[in-house]
Amino acid sequence: MPGAKVKSILDLPLDPEAEAAADAAADAEIKAGKGVPHERVREWLRRLVNGERVPPPDWLKNAWAGAKRRDLETVTLDDINAEIDAYRREKEPAASGQGT
Repeated sequence: MPGAKVKSILDLPLDPEAEAAADAAADAEIKAGKGVPHERVREWLRRLVNGERVPPPDWLKNAWAGAKRRDLETVTLDDINAEIDAYRREKEPAASGQGT
């Protein structure tokens, strides 16, 4: 569908080769020490939860910029809820079959 408007990130076709390459690149960055340590993310979130008005750190700004370059910054709450609902529907038959 060339030229078709993508409604959301969830409508993008998956490219297994591109996804594998992205995973490999991410793994290499982490091994090279370029990842953001969990403790830094947790500390930033802790400050937000405690009501501090803290600016987004550089690592988050970089993530936002990367998403924008790839046109992936438009995931809506409806998109997220639809994905959660679809996942739950997938799991539902297995769960409902256990009690019968």
